[in-house]
Amino acid sequence: MRKDGATWGDVPEGGKDLAHPDAKITCFTCHSSWMTSCFGCHLPMQANERRPDLHNEGDLSRNWTQYNFQVIRDDVFMLGIDGNVTGNRVAPVRSSSALVVGSQRANREWIYSQAQTISAEGYSVTLPPFPNGDPTTKWPVSLDPERLGLLNVTHVVSDFHLQADGLVLDTRQQGAYVYRNAHVRPRAWLQPSRDATQEWSPIERIELSVDAIQIRARGPGTLVVSEVSYPGWRATIDGRMAPITTVYGLLMSVDVPEGAHDVVLEFRPAGVYVGGGVTLLTLLALAGLWSRR
Repeated sequence: MRKDGATWGDVPEGGKDLAHPDAKITCFTCHSSWMTSCFGCHLPMQANERRPDLHNEGDLSRNWTQYNFQVIRDDVFMLGIDGNVTGNRVAPVRSSSALVVGSQRANREWIYSQAQTISAEGYSVTLPPFPNGDPTTKWPVSLDPERLGLLNVTHVVSDFHLQADGLVLDTRQQGAYVYRNAHVRPRAWLQPSRDATQEWSPIERIELSVDAIQIRARGPGTLVVSEVSYPGWRATIDGRMAPITTVYGLLMSVDVPEGAHDVVLEFRPAGVYVGGGVTLLTLLALAGLWSRR
């Protein structure tokens, strides 16, 4: 198309009379059917791969990054001015979303995989950051194996070397470190009182279901269950209601008297019954309205 908006035909020499010369607009600008809206990309980076950058930066890099883009076909059509490398031409632009990145050494060992990114200097893909940027060095990460043990965490798997009192390296599989937690507690235990946090003994029996925990424990003492104390739980001791208290700032506990007892904790949130009642009343009202028709 020529500048007059009416003449079609061969491309004139130099393209000066074209309505949209290649020097000012990309040839695929009008192909809106091929325009996609991005909702995320995974950028795995490989070391010692000297190749041109794939994002039109115009540079060579030894850390080659390919783009595993994830897009959705949509009616998106936006125009913008491209970068300096491509000549600042008019081209389609698209929305973009968060990225995840991965980095692979020359020996094909993944340093990190699908880590979240942040667009600012001074930040690391890990918290806390590596002190010198090298994940193979000792990493002063702050883990509390005792608190993890209260939550019945038996093992910790990490892509990096961890140092914490109570974490024992069991094995290393496919580049990952597998640590055993020496401070792990069972799903439930008995301790002398709510404040005696260091002394504890195992219970006789525990059975778990979707919304109930059945325990056989011998008192006296405080029965602690490795379950988050959340509204809706209720406890019984030998069929009689018993109060639930929160210990360690997170877990449920029940005071058990002397002797062997059956303790049952059931999750019965009041909101479920209220919602069921409202639903039943709604159905009855609809039935009444239907019968009057």
